[in-house]
Amino acid sequence: METVTEAYPDHDFPWTHYFNGEPLPRWSNCWHLVPMHSYAEEYMNRWEGDFVGYQRLWRLGCRMDHLGVESEDPEVFRLCCLTLCYVLLRHEPDILQELEAEGPRYGATPLEIFTGVRGGLFAMYRRCLADGIAFWASGYEADRDALREAMRRSRLQPSDPDWLEPPHLWRQRLDAQFRRSQIRSDILSLLGTRVYSKEVRRLIHELPKKP
Repeated sequence: METVTEAYPDHDFPWTHYFNGEPLPRWSNCWHLVPMHSYAEEYMNRWEGDFVGYQRLWRLGCRMDHLGVESEDPEVFRLCCLTLCYVLLRHEPDILQELEAEGPRYGATPLEIFTGVRGGLFAMYRRCLADGIAFWASGYEADRDALREAMRRSRLQPSDPDWLEPPHLWRQRLDAQFRRSQIRSDILSLLGTRVYSKEVRRLIHELPKKP
Protein backbone atom coordinates (compact mmCIF):
# COMPACT_ATOMS: atom_id res chain seq x y z
CA MET A 1 0.00 0.00 0.00
CA GLU A 2 1.29 3.46 -0.89
CA THR A 3 2.05 5.83 1.93
CA VAL A 4 0.80 9.41 1.81
CA THR A 5 4.37 10.58 1.21
CA GLU A 6 4.68 8.30 -1.83
CA ALA A 7 1.25 9.19 -3.17
CA TYR A 8 1.75 12.94 -2.72
CA PRO A 9 5.46 13.63 -3.26
CA ASP A 10 6.85 16.88 -1.87
CA HIS A 11 8.15 17.95 -5.26
CA ASP A 12 4.56 18.32 -6.46
CA PHE A 13 3.66 20.75 -3.68
CA PRO A 14 1.44 22.65 -3.81
CA TRP A 15 -0.86 20.04 -5.23
CA THR A 16 -3.71 21.18 -7.43
CA HIS A 17 -6.44 22.86 -5.41
CA TYR A 18 -9.98 21.93 -6.46
CA PHE A 19 -12.78 24.15 -5.20
CA ASN A 20 -16.35 22.98 -5.77
CA GLY A 21 -14.88 20.54 -8.26
CA GLU A 22 -12.87 23.02 -10.36
CA PRO A 23 -9.07 23.52 -10.38
CA LEU A 24 -7.79 26.88 -9.15
CA PRO A 25 -4.52 28.80 -9.66
CA ARG A 26 -1.32 27.43 -8.20
CA TRP A 27 -0.75 28.50 -4.56
CA SER A 28 -4.43 29.41 -4.14
CA ASN A 29 -4.82 27.15 -1.09
CA CYS A 30 -1.54 28.13 0.60
CA TRP A 31 -3.00 30.62 3.06
CA HIS A 32 -0.52 29.42 5.68
CA LEU A 33 2.44 30.72 3.63
CA VAL A 34 1.13 34.27 3.55
CA PRO A 35 1.62 36.11 6.87
CA MET A 36 -1.86 37.53 6.74
CA HIS A 37 -3.35 36.31 9.98
CA SER A 38 -1.72 38.90 12.23
CA TYR A 39 -3.28 41.59 10.06
CA ALA A 40 -6.61 39.77 9.91
CA GLU A 41 -6.74 39.35 13.68
CA GLU A 42 -6.28 43.08 14.22
CA TYR A 43 -8.93 43.84 11.59
CA MET A 44 -11.50 41.32 12.82
CA ASN A 45 -11.09 42.23 16.48
CA ARG A 46 -12.84 45.51 15.71
CA TRP A 47 -16.03 43.69 14.84
CA GLU A 48 -18.91 43.56 17.28
CA GLY A 49 -21.95 41.35 17.58
CA ASP A 50 -22.21 37.86 16.14
CA PHE A 51 -19.74 38.17 13.27
CA VAL A 52 -17.39 35.31 12.47
CA GLY A 53 -14.30 35.84 14.58
CA TYR A 54 -10.61 35.45 13.90
CA GLN A 55 -10.43 31.97 15.43
CA ARG A 56 -12.91 30.67 12.85
CA LEU A 57 -10.79 32.20 10.10
CA TRP A 58 -7.62 30.68 11.55
CA ARG A 59 -9.17 27.18 11.72
CA LEU A 60 -10.38 27.52 8.14
CA GLY A 61 -6.88 28.48 7.02
CA CYS A 62 -5.47 25.38 8.73
CA ARG A 63 -7.82 23.17 6.70
CA MET A 64 -7.39 24.95 3.39
CA ASP A 65 -4.40 22.97 2.08
CA HIS A 66 -5.17 19.63 3.71
CA LEU A 67 -5.44 16.45 1.70
CA GLY A 68 -8.91 14.94 1.64
CA VAL A 69 -12.32 16.51 1.15
CA GLU A 70 -13.12 19.57 3.26
CA SER A 71 -16.09 21.93 3.45
CA GLU A 72 -17.34 25.03 5.23
CA ASP A 73 -20.58 26.90 5.67
CA PRO A 74 -20.79 29.00 2.46
CA GLU A 75 -21.77 32.20 4.30
CA VAL A 76 -18.84 31.84 6.68
CA PHE A 77 -16.51 30.95 3.83
CA ARG A 78 -17.40 34.02 1.79
CA LEU A 79 -16.95 36.27 4.81
CA CYS A 80 -13.49 34.82 5.43
CA CYS A 81 -12.57 35.19 1.74
CA LEU A 82 -13.55 38.86 1.72
CA THR A 83 -11.62 39.48 4.92
CA LEU A 84 -8.45 37.97 3.49
CA CYS A 85 -8.93 39.84 0.21
CA TYR A 86 -9.02 43.07 2.17
CA VAL A 87 -5.94 42.11 4.17
CA LEU A 88 -3.92 41.22 1.06
CA LEU A 89 -4.90 44.38 -0.77
CA ARG A 90 -4.38 46.62 2.27
CA HIS A 91 -1.02 45.18 3.36
CA GLU A 92 0.48 43.97 0.07
CA PRO A 93 3.93 45.64 0.46
CA ASP A 94 4.40 44.31 4.00
CA ILE A 95 3.22 40.82 3.12
CA LEU A 96 5.47 40.62 0.07
CA GLN A 97 8.42 41.66 2.20
CA GLU A 98 7.67 38.98 4.79
CA LEU A 99 7.30 36.39 2.02
CA GLU A 100 10.94 36.91 1.05
CA ALA A 101 11.84 34.27 3.63
CA GLU A 102 9.23 31.76 2.44
CA GLY A 103 9.48 31.85 -1.34
CA PRO A 104 12.92 30.22 -1.78
CA ARG A 105 11.85 27.25 0.35
CA TYR A 106 9.23 26.33 -2.23
CA GLY A 107 10.96 27.37 -5.44
CA ALA A 108 8.68 30.34 -6.01
CA THR A 109 8.96 34.09 -5.82
CA PRO A 110 7.04 36.03 -3.15
CA LEU A 111 4.92 37.57 -5.91
CA GLU A 112 3.99 34.15 -7.33
CA ILE A 113 2.74 32.96 -3.94
CA PHE A 114 0.99 36.24 -3.21
CA THR A 115 -0.84 36.46 -6.53
CA GLY A 116 -1.77 32.78 -6.37
CA VAL A 117 -3.42 33.17 -2.98
CA ARG A 118 -5.09 36.43 -4.01
CA GLY A 119 -6.40 34.99 -7.27
CA GLY A 120 -7.68 31.92 -5.45
CA LEU A 121 -9.57 34.02 -2.92
CA PHE A 122 -11.47 35.93 -5.61
CA ALA A 123 -12.14 32.73 -7.58
CA MET A 124 -13.39 30.82 -4.54
CA TYR A 125 -15.63 33.71 -3.51
CA ARG A 126 -17.29 33.77 -6.93
CA ARG A 127 -17.71 29.99 -7.08
CA CYS A 128 -19.07 29.82 -3.54
CA LEU A 129 -21.61 32.53 -4.30
CA ALA A 130 -22.69 30.88 -7.57
CA ASP A 131 -22.86 27.31 -6.23
CA GLY A 132 -24.14 27.97 -2.72
CA ILE A 133 -21.60 25.52 -1.24
CA ALA A 134 -17.94 25.52 -0.24
CA PHE A 135 -16.18 22.16 -0.84
CA TRP A 136 -12.52 21.67 -1.66
CA ALA A 137 -9.68 19.17 -1.89
CA SER A 138 -6.02 19.21 -2.87
CA GLY A 139 -4.24 16.58 -4.88
CA TYR A 140 -4.73 14.90 -8.25
CA GLU A 141 -7.59 13.83 -10.52
CA ALA A 142 -8.56 11.01 -8.14
CA ASP A 143 -8.96 13.60 -5.38
CA ARG A 144 -11.08 15.71 -7.69
CA ASP A 145 -13.31 12.71 -8.36
CA ALA A 146 -13.65 12.08 -4.61
CA LEU A 147 -14.55 15.73 -4.11
CA ARG A 148 -17.26 15.66 -6.75
CA GLU A 149 -18.67 12.46 -5.29
CA ALA A 150 -18.78 14.02 -1.81
CA MET A 151 -20.56 17.05 -3.24
CA ARG A 152 -23.11 14.82 -4.97
CA ARG A 153 -23.81 12.78 -1.86
CA SER A 154 -24.10 15.86 0.34
CA ARG A 155 -26.94 17.13 -1.87
CA LEU A 156 -29.04 14.02 -1.20
CA GLN A 157 -31.75 13.93 1.42
CA PRO A 158 -30.48 12.94 4.90
CA SER A 159 -32.90 10.01 4.77
CA ASP A 160 -31.05 8.62 1.74
CA PRO A 161 -28.63 5.84 2.80
CA ASP A 162 -26.02 7.32 0.45
CA TRP A 163 -26.25 10.80 2.01
CA LEU A 164 -22.96 12.24 3.21
CA GLU A 165 -22.86 14.76 6.02
CA PRO A 166 -20.63 17.67 4.89
CA PRO A 167 -17.27 17.58 6.69
CA HIS A 168 -17.76 20.92 8.42
CA LEU A 169 -21.09 19.78 9.88
CA TRP A 170 -19.83 16.51 11.33
CA ARG A 171 -16.75 18.31 12.66
CA GLN A 172 -18.96 20.85 14.44
CA ARG A 173 -21.22 18.08 15.76
CA LEU A 174 -18.34 16.03 17.13
CA ASP A 175 -16.77 19.11 18.70
CA ALA A 176 -20.06 19.99 20.38
CA GLN A 177 -20.43 16.42 21.67
CA PHE A 178 -16.92 16.48 23.11
CA ARG A 179 -17.48 19.81 24.82
CA ARG A 180 -20.83 18.70 26.28
CA SER A 181 -19.16 15.56 27.66
CA GLN A 182 -16.45 17.67 29.29
CA ILE A 183 -18.96 20.07 30.84
CA ARG A 184 -21.07 17.19 32.16
CA SER A 185 -17.96 15.79 33.87
CA ASP A 186 -17.23 19.22 35.35
CA ILE A 187 -20.78 19.42 36.72
CA LEU A 188 -20.45 15.97 38.30
CA SER A 189 -17.17 17.00 39.89
CA LEU A 190 -19.00 19.79 41.73
CA LEU A 191 -20.70 17.17 43.89
CA GLY A 192 -17.46 16.72 45.80
CA THR A 193 -16.95 20.42 46.47
CA ARG A 194 -20.06 21.32 48.49
CA VAL A 195 -23.34 19.98 49.85
CA TYR A 196 -26.24 20.10 47.42
CA SER A 197 -29.87 19.32 48.11
CA LYS A 198 -31.23 15.90 47.24
CA GLU A 199 -33.18 17.43 44.34
CA VAL A 200 -30.11 19.09 42.83
CA ARG A 201 -28.05 15.93 43.25
CA ARG A 202 -30.77 13.95 41.49
CA LEU A 203 -30.85 16.41 38.59
CA ILE A 204 -27.07 16.19 38.23
CA HIS A 205 -26.98 12.38 38.32
CA GLU A 206 -29.81 12.20 35.79
CA LEU A 207 -27.96 14.25 33.22
CA PRO A 208 -27.94 12.04 30.09
CA LYS A 209 -24.58 10.43 29.47
CA LYS A 210 -25.03 10.62 25.72
CA PRO A 211 -23.10 13.74 24.62
